[in-house]
Amino acid sequence: MRVASLASDGRGVARSNGLAVFMERALPGQLVRARLLTLRKRLAEALVEEVLEPSPDERPAPCPHAAVCGGCPWQTLPYDRQLFWKQRVVEDALTRLGHIANPPVLPILPSPETWGYRNKMAFAFGTGTQGNVTLGQRGRRSHAVVDLHACLMQTPATMQLLEAMRQFAQKTRLPAYDSALRTGFWRAFVVRRNRDGKYLAECLVAPHPCGRQSAVRLGPPLADALTAACPALTGVVLSLRSSPADITQGEKTLFQTGDGTLCETLHRPPDVFGPTPPLALRFDHRSFFQVNTLAAECLYGEAARQLTAVRASCLLDLYCGVGGIGLFLAPLADSVLGVEETPAAVALAIENARHAAFAHCRFEAADAAQAFASLRPQNRQAETVVVVDPPRAGLSKQVCEGILQLRPRRLAYISCNPATLARDAQRLAPDYVLKSARPVDLFPQTQHVECASLFTLREPA
Repeated sequence: MRVASLASDGRGVARSNGLAVFMERALPGQLVRARLLTLRKRLAEALVEEVLEPSPDERPAPCPHAAVCGGCPWQTLPYDRQLFWKQRVVEDALTRLGHIANPPVLPILPSPETWGYRNKMAFAFGTGTQGNVTLGQRGRRSHAVVDLHACLMQTPATMQLLEAMRQFAQKTRLPAYDSALRTGFWRAFVVRRNRDGKYLAECLVAPHPCGRQSAVRLGPPLADALTAACPALTGVVLSLRSSPADITQGEKTLFQTGDGTLCETLHRPPDVFGPTPPLALRFDHRSFFQVNTLAAECLYGEAARQLTAVRASCLLDLYCGVGGIGLFLAPLADSVLGVEETPAAVALAIENARHAAFAHCRFEAADAAQAFASLRPQNRQAETVVVVDPPRAGLSKQVCEGILQLRPRRLAYISCNPATLARDAQRLAPDYVLKSARPVDLFPQTQHVECASLFTLREPA
């Protein structure tokens, strides 16, 4: 069958006998032979077993690991075609899922860098065919881990850290964690870096078979091995994760040496803010931070442009993390309230506001849905702006209901998932109209795309 387009989740879509057939890693224009996996009334899911004809847009994959690694599935598409399809995905999601006729989607903003842009990457431990510990990414169509030695998303220093971590794990003779059996020790290795070339490394492990103290004792020699491989490494963290859920988030810090944080700077667009100093944001190994720093500046800058028409009396920043968006937009508001459910992130946001000398910014640890009850009475008539940057699951029903009850005149929605953005646009449609949506490419070589959108309160009939 011939692949015709791409879905909002990046899967290829073919049409066959009235069915929409969704296929992983299929590109528009390809003629493929596929095996049917699931069949419903109007759609089906299939697995591509062979590409009979390549897409006319295809190019050879630049990465040496492309044939086996599960990352960067769009790297065989030239970058201009990646941008075309990402914008198309946003438009289609808002049209089909959001039921918005002719959605106001602006031209996509490209990433300033298309390779080597990731400031954070999580690597998985696995078990090789000889029983050895492997360290890299999950394979294509496989849960097995592929050893990486030349990832084009990373710097040479990250590759040196990866090799040092791999060798250290192999020397301990402790096995990699198996999520199915819930056995093993080594789970994940996370490397972060900032634009100044400083690095922070975190290793996640399961409970040690000989007890917690045995795991803690691995910390100092691990730090020595990693620091020798990368002198720019400023901190090493060893974290425990007991939950079987495959998430790279530690539950307890077993060992830490050096500085457990990094500081990144974001530059505001001068056409919106005029001459302003860079915004310094400190985050730790647990914090969320956009993985593409230069493109994040474009994303936040676009949100700022959408909000410049009227100065905000109060800016409510939900899912604020370490304060990135709220502090970036702080010069456009008389007051800023950031809400984040993780207390450690809130503490860093408070520190970041203090460092920026933003006395009009405050941050609270709470669920996003809890922010409205205390805010609503004193801001019902004010020029309130709500800014949201939710996870891929989008806004909860409770948050949507809180927005509809608060009725801010403007809502800035930063989305990493066009499908949930479209769903939430439909939920907000009784009172809000989508004024503009700007796709921004923070993830070149992949199907993912961010979008900065502005919703405004509907005028009374």
